[in-house]
Amino acid sequence: LSYAQSCFWHGRWIPLQHISNVTVEGFRDARLVGQCKLNAPSYTINGEMINVWEAPNEYPGQLLVHNGDQGPQPTYQTWIMQ
Repeated sequence: LSYAQSCFWHGRWIPLQHISNVTVEGFRDARLVGQCKLNAPSYTINGEMINVWEAPNEYPGQLLVHNGDQGPQPTYQTWIMQ
């Protein structure tokens, strides 16, 4: 892969942009739309299935990859699909 972080979503690898962690599941309009397999070698959650969210008021037209609402985690992170 030519990018540092990505996730496997709907049959292809999608580049990710890391952002400061956001509690996406806490947004009133947040909607869980699925999961993707994370490729982020520098993170302890690399290789895990991570939730994919929509939050149209806060991030219009974007999908967020965030592992909140998945039980205890070694780290909580948020990315935007590119």
